[in-house]
Amino acid sequence: MVNSTYNFLKQIENDQTFLILLQKGIISLSILDKMVYYERYLMELKTVSNAQAIANASEEYNCSEMTIRRAIKVMEN
Repeated sequence: MVNSTYNFLKQIENDQTFLILLQKGIISLSILDKMVYYERYLMELKTVSNAQAIANASEEYNCSEMTIRRAIKVMEN
C-alpha cells in the first residue's frame, strides 16, 4: 500500500506509464516541481532542523518557504 504521494510517484517514476501520464497532463509538472523541492528538503533534513531545511531548500530553488511547506504537505499526503 502506498502511504504518501511521494512514495507513489517514486514507485512509478521509472515506468513508461509515468511518462505517458505526464504527456497527457494527468500528472502535472507542478507535481514534479514539488517532488524535487521535497527531495531537497529531505536531504537537508538529514543535517539540519526542520525550519532550517525548509529555509535552505527555498533559498536553493529561489522560492518562498511557503512553497516548500506546500510541497511537503502535498508529498506527505
